[in-house]
Amino acid sequence: MVDQIEARLSMLRMTAGDRLAAEVDVDAVLRYTALAQRAGADEMIGYRMLVAEKPADAEPEDTCCG
Repeated sequence: MVDQIEARLSMLRMTAGDRLAAEVDVDAVLRYTALAQRAGADEMIGYRMLVAEKPADAEPEDTCCG
């Protein structure tokens, strides 16, 4: 995820230039993404994804309001 943020910022820096610089301190953001990347590599931070699926044979829910 951090890689995607860095890639998008790099693309914005190339395409938006001055407009981006007026709104965002890209260097500061990249410093923070580097810190986040390092913390993830050191297993100081992380994330998990929880996915729930409804069984195919489940009864349809009654969503009617009245």
